[in-house]
Amino acid sequence: MNSLNSILIEGECVDEPRDVDTGTGFRCDFRIKSVHIDSSQTHEITFVDVEASGRLGIMVEATLKPGRSVRVVGRLREVRQQGEDGKVQSSLKIVAEHVEFQPRRMEA
Repeated sequence: MNSLNSILIEGECVDEPRDVDTGTGFRCDFRIKSVHIDSSQTHEITFVDVEASGRLGIMVEATLKPGRSVRVVGRLREVRQQGEDGKVQSSLKIVAEHVEFQPRRMEA
């Protein structure tokens, strides 16, 4: 039985999307910055890695540029890697299922 694993996040692309050769199909990886301002006007900034595969990945690579606002709907996936110290490090990545591109905001 599948558990619910769904995420919706809005943010701004911080790097050029990069294509990844998976050997089995096209994948595009990108990073977004999401800013939350709480009631005390404190800015909480979160950076999130996202991957988009197949036709979605091709569209993202062709359209998304640094500074462009984006909305991503997808699911979380744990990524485990062995660090230089030999310990296993764990992080979360979003696997995109839908991506919306927002107009670039004009700075005042």
